[in-house]
Amino acid sequence: MMRNNSDEIGTSGRVQSVHRALMLLKMLGASPAVSVSEAAAELGVNASTAQRLLATLVADGFAVQDERRLYSAGPEFLGAGSRNGGQSLIETIRPYLERLFVRTNETVHLAVLIGTWVHHVDGVEATQHALRFGSRTGVKLPAHVTSAGRAMMSELSRSEVLARYLDDPQNSAGVRSIDEMEPILRMLGNVQHGDFGVNFGDSEDGVAAFGMSLGHIQGQHVGFSIAMPHARFTAQHAVSFRQMLRKTVGEYRADHAGGSN
Repeated sequence: MMRNNSDEIGTSGRVQSVHRALMLLKMLGASPAVSVSEAAAELGVNASTAQRLLATLVADGFAVQDERRLYSAGPEFLGAGSRNGGQSLIETIRPYLERLFVRTNETVHLAVLIGTWVHHVDGVEATQHALRFGSRTGVKLPAHVTSAGRAMMSELSRSEVLARYLDDPQNSAGVRSIDEMEPILRMLGNVQHGDFGVNFGDSEDGVAAFGMSLGHIQGQHVGFSIAMPHARFTAQHAVSFRQMLRKTVGEYRADHAGGSN
């Protein structure tokens, strides 16, 4: 019987394709972004084999690919990889995300900060409005242009922010020096620690979004965001969104006080 070499069983009894997929998951967990060539070198395979493995992980939600054709951890990986008492990170926070949706009647997301990127790992889309903001679940965006990313980044020290960007040649802003970091540092300086991040058209045209950090939960830095079309946004939304974010985050923290984060 013919057998595909990529599925050969080694002397240890392991299936090579499964072993390689697991190695890729380890890479995605340890690095903010992985290229096909890096994956191929790590696995000791050619680029086409690495590409197929990464494409499989993307199709199953364990990886996402950005506009630079780099790969990072996807929502299934982040959800399955963070468990506490049998519940994943997404399962633990989902009731509070749904509560925030009911209160706002707008699209809401759960975001995870990894390096200089924000991963939208869960969301509830508002469908009752003719003009609405669609779900971005599974989408990875630069942290410094998103409301939740700004809120979470504001909790980091200046030195940690600089390290995240300047130590990573593939950082989401493409900066290479402290001088190039100044706009980001000034923007984060306008967000008080533990306060709200705001995004008016910075991540994409026409969006108005507010975000707040929940802090570190099950080893992940996570936050909520509320997003709506800027065309419907009013000053009253700014007031109510802040109140609803603070209330929902406060309820999560009260319910899990003293728990393992």
